Amino acid sequence: MRQRAILAQYFLFLLTLAVGPFFQGCGSSKGSSRETVIIAIPDSANVVVLRAKVVQIAFEDKGGRVHEEVQNFYLSYNDIEWFVKFSESQIKPDDLKPLIGSTVEFRLIERDGLWDTDDPTVQSRVGKYVAILEIVGR
Repeated sequence: MRQRAILAQYFLFLLTLAVGPFFQGCGSSKGSSRETVIIAIPDSANVVVLRAKVVQIAFEDKGGRVHEEVQNFYLSYNDIEWFVKFSESQIKPDDLKPLIGSTVEFRLIERDGLWDTDDPTVQSRVGKYVAILEIVGR
């Protein structure tokens, strides 16, 4: 039941992403570019280096329907699959795509919190996730 609630929240998040730009006003006529997000790593952060397998899984909604157009990345390590939160990572999804199915060494931070947003007022999946700081070795 909890998984269904999380999937419902994820669907609402995706809907917000789809409709949100219509409420943000007009952008530049020159086109848009993705901003690079630089995260501050607190001194108390537990940065670790480990080897994990890169896994890509299609999103499954609370009704059990699989949405191939929505792909999530996870790192699999010691029977644990950590969600990769790219908004806090120093890499992009395109950096992981060629590594799917491979075991790779990463420098990362394990965290617990919102997966789909950084805004606590927006619905999101919640739990443990990782922010990848660097792909150390392939």
